Amino acid sequence: MTKYFLLAFVFLYFISLSYESQVTFGDNKILRFISSDKDDFIRFVKDIDNFELDIWVVSQDVEKGHFFSDIRVSSNQLSKLGKISNMYNIQNITKIENLQENIDRFNKLQDVAKESEDFFDAYRNYNETNAFLFALEEKYPELVSIIEIGESYEGRMVYGISISNDPGAINRQTIVYLGNQHAREWISCMTVSYLAQQFCENYEKDPVVKQLLQTYQYVLIPISNPDGYEYSINTNRMWRKNRRENENSNCYGVDINRNWDYEYNTGGSSSSPCSDTYRGVKAFSEPETANVALWANREIGKGNQIIGYIDFHCYGQ
Repeated sequence: MTKYFLLAFVFLYFISLSYESQVTFGDNKILRFISSDKDDFIRFVKDIDNFELDIWVVSQDVEKGHFFSDIRVSSNQLSKLGKISNMYNIQNITKIENLQENIDRFNKLQDVAKESEDFFDAYRNYNETNAFLFALEEKYPELVSIIEIGESYEGRMVYGISISNDPGAINRQTIVYLGNQHAREWISCMTVSYLAQQFCENYEKDPVVKQLLQTYQYVLIPISNPDGYEYSINTNRMWRKNRRENENSNCYGVDINRNWDYEYNTGGSSSSPCSDTYRGVKAFSEPETANVALWANREIGKGNQIIGYIDFHCYGQ
C-alpha cells in the first residue's frame, strides 16, 4: 500500500509541476495606440523601445489617416506606458481585454480539433509535422525528397521538403518557403505545410502546377524554429524566440529573424537578451539561421540558383 501511495504522490507531483510551468496571461491585454501625428508617433515608439514590450505591429492606416501600434501590456506596465502616451497625445483603445481568456477558448477548440484525422483541422506539433512531410515523400516519391537542414540549439532536426518533377535535381532554379521563425506564429508552419500538400496533390491535375514543378525546385521548411515552437505549444503561448541559454543573463532565446547576416544590427532589433527582438551576439550565432545559410550555399554549389525566398509570418501569434 505504501508503495502505491508513493507512486501516486510522485505522479501527482509531476502533474502539478507541468501545470505550474504553464505561463498565463490573465493580467495581459492588447492595446492599440493611435496617433495622426507621424512625428509624435515615431517619438512614442522610440521612447517605449527600452521597455522590452511585446509589440505585435507598428503600422499605418492610410484610409483613416493615422499611425498605430498594437502592444501586449501587463497590469504593471499600464501606468508607465500611459504616461508616455499622454506625453505625445497618443490615444489607445482595447483590442483584447483579457488575453488569457482568448487563449483558453482557443485551447478548448484545439483539443477537439486535434482528434481529427485531417492534418489541417488543427495546429500540429513538431513530430506531427515531420510525420506529415515524410508521408508526402512516401506517397509522392517521384516529386518529393526530404532535406535535413541541420539541428536546432536543443538538438531537434530541422526538416525541409524538396518538390519538383526531379527531386534532388541540380542546375535547377530554386524557390524557398520558410515558416515558423517566430515560435508563436503557428499558422506559418501550417501554411507552408499546406503549400507542400497542394503542390503534390495538384501536379497531375493542374497544368500550371505541373509547369512550375517542371521548371523550378521548391524547398519548403515548415518549422525553422522547432525548439521555440514546442516551447510555445507546451509552456508559453506567447514565446517568440529560439531557446538559447544566453550567457550572463537569466533571459532565454534569440529572435532568429534578427540573426541573419543581411543587414544585421541595422535597426529593428535589440541588444538585450530579455527583448523579444534580441538579435544574438553576432550574425548567424544561432544554428537555426546558420544551418539554413549553409544548406543554401550547398545548393548554390550544386548549381541550384535560389531565385526566390518567402518567409511566412502572421499578426501577433
